[in-house]
Amino acid sequence: AIEGDKDPIKSRGDRYPPVPVDVQVVDGVTFRTEAGPMRVVETPGHTPGHVSLVLSEADLLIAADATVADEDGLVGPNERFTPEWERAIESLGTLADFGTSQVLCYHGGFVEDADVEATYRSLTE
Repeated sequence: AIEGDKDPIKSRGDRYPPVPVDVQVVDGVTFRTEAGPMRVVETPGHTPGHVSLVLSEADLLIAADATVADEDGLVGPNERFTPEWERAIESLGTLADFGTSQVLCYHGGFVEDADVEATYRSLTE
């Protein structure tokens, strides 16, 4: 959609002019950052092409919309806004494998001492 090959998912026909992409942010790509390497992890379920970012050296997961948080911590994906629920749960399991304990969710904010594995298990048991 950025390069103009596809229409944006949410659009009424209006869009910004297409631009060339230098580096695609896709599963497995790793970028250097001040906080250490940042790995792109494909996390489908919430939207097509959804990705999360893992900074292992900083013990940080930028979950985006792969999970949300409330006052008690991580609660998993928001089912109301997740059209592919089973894929979203699988994606949460993928993120759990990284073992990060700090998670930034786009909805709910930052969770310190997060247990992604326990959140994943609570949705699969």
